[in-house]
Amino acid sequence: MTAFQSARDAKEFLIARIVEEAKRENIPLSEVERKMLYFSETHWTLPDIASVSEKFDHEYNQDEYEEKITRLIKEAAIHDHQQSAEQYDLWWDAIRLLKKEDHYILVMIDRAGLRPHRRSQGSKEQSESVRSIASLMGRYLPLFLAVFLLCFLWLHFIGPSRLVGNWKTHEPWSFLSSAIVSALIALTLTAFVLRRVG
Repeated sequence: MTAFQSARDAKEFLIARIVEEAKRENIPLSEVERKMLYFSETHWTLPDIASVSEKFDHEYNQDEYEEKITRLIKEAAIHDHQQSAEQYDLWWDAIRLLKKEDHYILVMIDRAGLRPHRRSQGSKEQSESVRSIASLMGRYLPLFLAVFLLCFLWLHFIGPSRLVGNWKTHEPWSFLSSAIVSALIALTLTAFVLRRVG
């Protein structure tokens, strides 16, 4: 589940991190340079972005600007990564959300060559796997137990003694063999139900 409700929230977060890094390094960032971080031709941006873009084209060197922002992104990401894994994970929540759309800031983010926090990513995947397994157990464990119990009772007390032994004469393998056969039947039936319902 993403920490941001919209691409706008994600973009605002990333820009705030870039601006803060510029302040930390005492690197000048003009209003036009800051606003250009919001640029997008097809998705949400600032209402005056057209005039900002026109001014940028006349007064700034695009290559130098992109190099400057790329370096700020790298340094800001390194800083947040060192501060906490959770803070760096927010970067990737924001980036993944923005990548579903077309935003100029992604050009500099791609050039920065950021990588997801592996341990955090693995933890999320592991948590999702655990939740998935727990969900399956919650749904199908009662079925398995019910089938197992019915089979065990029938085999141990009613079914053919040649198959599982005779409980009345206290044959030592009677209980164990009934349990094993019942478990196999219950597992087979539960697996069949799982395949049928997907």
